[in-house]
Amino acid sequence: HLTTFDQLKDSGYYLPGVQHIFVDHIFHAEDRHVRLNEEAQEYLWVPAKEALRELPIEPNARHVLELYVNAPA
Repeated sequence: HLTTFDQLKDSGYYLPGVQHIFVDHIFHAEDRHVRLNEEAQEYLWVPAKEALRELPIEPNARHVLELYVNAPA
């Protein structure tokens, strides 16, 4: 388990009176094949530190990646 949190205020997605709970885990993928659902259009495998440096990541995903990068090994 990495983190559990409510929607971050000022993230662009926060709605007063609406509760979104996110539960994030670290896991090892058996293979790199990804099957997208209707919420996603594409994906890209990038090391977390590089993604934080180079990609325009929305605030909630950035928060989770920062926790992952700083998590004890």
